Amino acid sequence: MIFTNIYTYLILGVLIILLMSAYLGSKLKFYDKYAWWDRLIHFLTGILSVSFGVAISRGIVGLNKLHILFFCITLSVTIHVIWEIGEYIIDCKMRGNNQRWQREHNSINHNPPNAIQPAGLVDTMNDTITCIVGTLIACAVWWFVL
Repeated sequence: MIFTNIYTYLILGVLIILLMSAYLGSKLKFYDKYAWWDRLIHFLTGILSVSFGVAISRGIVGLNKLHILFFCITLSVTIHVIWEIGEYIIDCKMRGNNQRWQREHNSINHNPPNAIQPAGLVDTMNDTITCIVGTLIACAVWWFVL
């Protein structure tokens, strides 16, 4: 395989995503300052989830790359759904605004003026679509690596 210790890269990737979302995104308000920040994090999370799926499924004997990548797609989407549920729980318990459900907020990137849906739905759907795009791109790259 090309990567000798993929777990090192995965741990580094998780730490970078956590730094980008928790510190830069929330603490330094990158979510509100940059329209592309939230989408970048979900895109990278899709890529990272696929890499995690490859890492844990590589050792299973008898799986071809189609099986591995199918597992990676389902794992990535499942991780994303759990992430969105976590955002919802945090919003409910701590009166946060991770899903941009509040009517009044200073975010510039979650509710276009011509949107026919509330900002929270637009944010969640954009996050999901962006994660799936990152997932599919990562699967296409891993198809040639495996």
